[in-house]
Amino acid sequence: MHFHSYRRSMCAVSLCSLLATAGAVGQDSEVPPPKLDQPRAGVTIRATEQADVTCYAITTTGDVNAPEQKFWASWKRSSVVAFRFRAPWRGTRYLKSIRPLIDHRNLLEQGKLLRSLVGGTPGTVSSFGVHPNSELLFSWGRSGSALELDAAEGIAVPADALLELEHHYTSLDDAEPLDGSGVEVCVSPEVPKRLVAVTLLGVPSDFEGTKVTGVCKPKLSASIDWRPLAAYTRRRGQSVTLDRTRSNGETEAVFAWTAAAPQPVRADPTWLTLDPGDKLSVTCTYDGPVKGALEGYYEACEMLVLHTPPGALATRSIASIVNGLYTCM
Repeated sequence: MHFHSYRRSMCAVSLCSLLATAGAVGQDSEVPPPKLDQPRAGVTIRATEQADVTCYAITTTGDVNAPEQKFWASWKRSSVVAFRFRAPWRGTRYLKSIRPLIDHRNLLEQGKLLRSLVGGTPGTVSSFGVHPNSELLFSWGRSGSALELDAAEGIAVPADALLELEHHYTSLDDAEPLDGSGVEVCVSPEVPKRLVAVTLLGVPSDFEGTKVTGVCKPKLSASIDWRPLAAYTRRRGQSVTLDRTRSNGETEAVFAWTAAAPQPVRADPTWLTLDPGDKLSVTCTYDGPVKGALEGYYEACEMLVLHTPPGALATRSIASIVNGLYTCM
């Protein structure tokens, strides 16, 4: 299959400009980063049948006509590239797992898989990572932690959906920035007992300091089920904690992670309850003063949680312009 590249003009990297552009476009923003001089860049897709699922290995390439040619990932210290393609299945399928395929760990800072809710055109473009009308399916860092759903769980993705594999590149060495990373997606045609979705909990993008906290205050009319999935910081993260505060003021620790090297970590798969008036707080600490920003080489603080019914644990906020509709911070 062919993927067409298209180009966009430059603009300032500020949250205000991102909001203005997203509002003007009315869909996943065409925010204009540098041109991408690889007109045949895209993804290759290989399907394999397994016991109860079909798995698709989706990998990036610099030339869809020569898949062995790797993608030239970075012309500067940091860049973001979006590989957009149609879901390769017929009929609605239900995601059972998302497993990152990391080719160049010193180059790939973070990966995301999203689904556009407003359509769009397949292609490979430079990006600022703005997704006002997308659903975040999963996000991962250099260690490549995977999303593995239980047998009764599934994330619905319709046929011909426009998917986006977004790669944040930050070079850690002087090696040639060639990358063939991607993701393996396994789907089932069977409707699961529990339809779920991923929500991103995070912090303000312009934070600065050694410790930062973000608070999710969902407007719930009824109790929902949820469970932590994975925590993510970048190179300088030392710990991530997730607390739940009840409407009566009682606070309990739900998730805690401390590591010698920052990497995503799977959480306890036990389902929990979130009641109206409850809130969730994610806190990240670092080994010294850091800055957060919309650019890939700054620090990050994210917590991914699974919830049902889909969309219940989300707030339509500034953060959703960047991270997708299912965002709560």
